[in-house]
Amino acid sequence: GYLMIDQGVEDQCYDPQVKHTPKEELEACNRLIAKRGTSGSDYARLVSARGFAYHRLNQYDRALPDYNEALKLDPSDSYALYNRALIVDRRGKGTPVAG
Repeated sequence: GYLMIDQGVEDQCYDPQVKHTPKEELEACNRLIAKRGTSGSDYARLVSARGFAYHRLNQYDRALPDYNEALKLDPSDSYALYNRALIVDRRGKGTPVAG
């Protein structure tokens, strides 16, 4: 039971087909981060996914720090890099956003 529940929450957080609402994704990611902490091996992926949920909610000021944190932990995260660039471009700024 326990692993099944965790897997269901994880599926909501990392929703590649975007079957859940951004709010559901955000809640799932926050639950996983609260449970696993910031030192887990998948923290960079969790925070990047949470950033995408904020992004989909048009909460760019909350999405950017998550993308920056994900990139600090995993500089090869092209997903976070691309999504951060979309926000920077949307804001009309030509320089990367500092973390």
